[in-house]
Amino acid sequence: MNDTPFTHPPLILASGSPRRHELLTVAGIPHIVRVPQADESLPPRIDPRRAVAILSMRKATAALAAA
Repeated sequence: MNDTPFTHPPLILASGSPRRHELLTVAGIPHIVRVPQADESLPPRIDPRRAVAILSMRKATAALAAA
């Protein structure tokens, strides 16, 4: 049996939120903070779930492109 712990690359936090950074740190989750330059404009009266999906995709795409 292999006693070597599984390791993986750190999570990329695509947010400048100090609270999210703090939560990941306290939880012991290795992470890198990358604040992407992403368009956060949304159409008026958009469903909140749709807004989260759109902004998440934009930020993830921008963070990946900057990596």
